Amino acid sequence: KGLRLAYLGGTAAFVILFMAWTRQVWGGGVATRPFVDLTTMAAALGAGTLALARTRHLPGERRIAWILLGLAAMAWGLGNAAWSYLELWAQRGVPIAERSIPFPSLADVGYVLLLPLAAGALLVMVIGTTQATTRLRTFLDGLLISAAIVFAAWVLFLRPIVAFAGGQGGLGGLLSLIYPVGDLVLLSLLVLVASRVSPAVRRTLAWLGLALLAITVADIGFWYLVANDRYATGQWTDAGWALGFLLIGYAAIRAIPDVPTHEAPRPGLALSALPLAPFVVSTGLAMVVQVREGALSPFLFWNAIVVVGTLAVRQFVMVFENLQLRRETEASFARLQEAEALRTRLLHTITHDLQNPLSPIQIQLHLLEKVQLEPDARRRIDLIG
Repeated sequence: KGLRLAYLGGTAAFVILFMAWTRQVWGGGVATRPFVDLTTMAAALGAGTLALARTRHLPGERRIAWILLGLAAMAWGLGNAAWSYLELWAQRGVPIAERSIPFPSLADVGYVLLLPLAAGALLVMVIGTTQATTRLRTFLDGLLISAAIVFAAWVLFLRPIVAFAGGQGGLGGLLSLIYPVGDLVLLSLLVLVASRVSPAVRRTLAWLGLALLAITVADIGFWYLVANDRYATGQWTDAGWALGFLLIGYAAIRAIPDVPTHEAPRPGLALSALPLAPFVVSTGLAMVVQVREGALSPFLFWNAIVVVGTLAVRQFVMVFENLQLRRETEASFARLQEAEALRTRLLHTITHDLQNPLSPIQIQLHLLEKVQLEPDARRRIDLIG
């Protein structure tokens, strides 16, 4: 507990000093860029190291989940190392103010790998749902919720990023959208996973949720500033990335509960129906935009296609799950009937086998009751009866 409190205190102090330092030398000075690049890289690599170190004490699926989460943090840290190399070393002969990073670059490989690895870790954390269809439906539910969030985000702040991505074209434009949209998918998936695990595991997921929220806000803020040509190294977005990975490291050093598989709760009716709400929200927002602007943008059109397609696949998976559940129920009922029949035959056999030796004893006792016996002998006869 003391270590965790010290870690939290150090994290808070680091973030405060980080923002104070970068604000003091804001503007991309010589001191700002190495400080920001190296500290965020250290936070990510440190979080990955702590997560991988905890896997030695974890069994089964939880071990796999933390391995994936550690690899996700390490991948982001290595991506940031590539960014630092391109910014600080590869262009060391260029004045600081004139340096620029190619986009896409090798750094984006590490940044993007965070998304599938973290998503896999969250899916594996769904304790008690070993069936692949259940995990697939969890991912589809997360995609449905995130699609509705993307609709709302586009109305609020995502439009400049979409316009910027459209101007990049090709892989660059795709990557510009993958970062903020992928973060929203991860957050939605984490909420769904939290509804399908025990309260003890949910406390660990709460810290991971705060970490993903900090990284999401930093990614969205970064691309919003880039789209408006206002980003410079040392802004608040850099503190968001550092804070996010420091929180992942804290989640790794917390006591990870040992929860048996059968104790994982199943979501109730409200949580099961929750993913259908985004369909209504997305449809309503699409109608509002259609009426207000006369037509949907290509981004919102394809987002609507994703919502409808995901909903269709989700319903198909649910039908498959119901059929599988029906087959398992029928097989269990057949096994129960067979066990009942075996129990009945066993009782009949025991009754028959006991009746053979007991009948002649009862007959002899009946005959002895007619004989005059001493009180002690009569008492013994009654005990035998």
